[in-house]
Amino acid sequence: MYYMASCQVVSHMPDSRKRGCKNMKLLILIQSLYIIYLLLRIKRYKQEIEMYENLRYMYVEMIRWLNAKRLKDKK
Repeated sequence: MYYMASCQVVSHMPDSRKRGCKNMKLLILIQSLYIIYLLLRIKRYKQEIEMYENLRYMYVEMIRWLNAKRLKDKK
């Protein structure tokens, strides 16, 4: 009997080896999906950070405008 290094089904391969290959393929699939999920979360967090940076910039500009208006009204 011989076993192939890859998980291709060979007629001489015992059932436990076949199950091991299926489990390994399933594990690789789950890990790949988890990596994709993490990448999508990173993308979403980057978008949220950019949004908050824009809001902060708008807030700072509004305060500057209000301060300038208040100083102008005092004169």
